[in-house]
Amino acid sequence: MDAACVVRSGTDTREAGAVDGSVGSAGLLPRPEHVVASPLRSCWLIPDYVTPREEAELLEKVDSPAARWTQLSGRSVQRFGGIVHETAGLLAAPLPKWVVERVVQRLQRDVHLYAGRPQLNHLLINAYEPGEGILPHQDGPLYEPLVAILSLGDHAVMVFTPHVDHAEMPTHRIWLSPRSLLLFTDDAYAKYLHGIDACVADDPATVCNPPPHTNLIDAPHQIRRTRRRVSLTCRTVLRVRRGLVPGT
Repeated sequence: MDAACVVRSGTDTREAGAVDGSVGSAGLLPRPEHVVASPLRSCWLIPDYVTPREEAELLEKVDSPAARWTQLSGRSVQRFGGIVHETAGLLAAPLPKWVVERVVQRLQRDVHLYAGRPQLNHLLINAYEPGEGILPHQDGPLYEPLVAILSLGDHAVMVFTPHVDHAEMPTHRIWLSPRSLLLFTDDAYAKYLHGIDACVADDPATVCNPPPHTNLIDAPHQIRRTRRRVSLTCRTVLRVRRGLVPGT
C-alpha cells in the first residue's frame, strides 16, 4: 500500500423501508468510523450513502432527455448551478429541483461539516467509461474547501498525491465503491492533488481500504471496471455573480 491507512466500514443505520436514504439523525455524518485512519485525517468515506434504488433514480435524472453532456478528454460532464470563471467566480444559474432536493438539501442535512458554511451552489457531474480518468488537480481558492463526491455505477480509485510543497507526505489511494460518499477538506484539500488513473482495472492491494470481501492473497491482482461510473461532485463557489443568467 502507499500508506498505512484504513477506512473502517460504516454500519448502515437506516430503518427498513426508508425511501429517502437518510442515515440516522440530522447532521451525524461523517462518524468516527468513516475517517481515513492515516495522516490524511481530513478525509472521510461513507459507504452506501444512497440505496440501490436511489442510485438508479439519480442515474435516471442524470441521463434524462434534457441532459446536456460536454465531452472532455477522458470524461463527459454536466454542470449545474452556473459557469465557474477563474476570475469572476460563479456566473450563477438556478439549480434544478432534483439537484436541490435529492443532493444539496440532503447533504446539508446529513453532514455536520456543512454547519456554519455557505450553502452548496454548484454540482459537477462526471461520467467515466472504463479506461477513462482525470489528471491530479486541486480545486483551489475559488471554492469553499470542502468537497463531497457521490459515486454511482462502477467503482473508482481516488489518488491523493501530495502537492510539490508537501512532497514529504505519502500518497493515498482510496477505493470508491458504488453509492459511497467521499468528503474531504483541510489538508486533504489544500496539501494534496486528487485524481483518478485512466485504466481499465484497479489493484485492491494498493488502496487504503480494500473493497469488502476481497481476499488479497487469493484474489486476482486487478478488479476490472466493467461499466460507466458517474460522480456527483458538490461544492460551494465563494464568489457569486447573479443576474447574468435569466432567473438569477
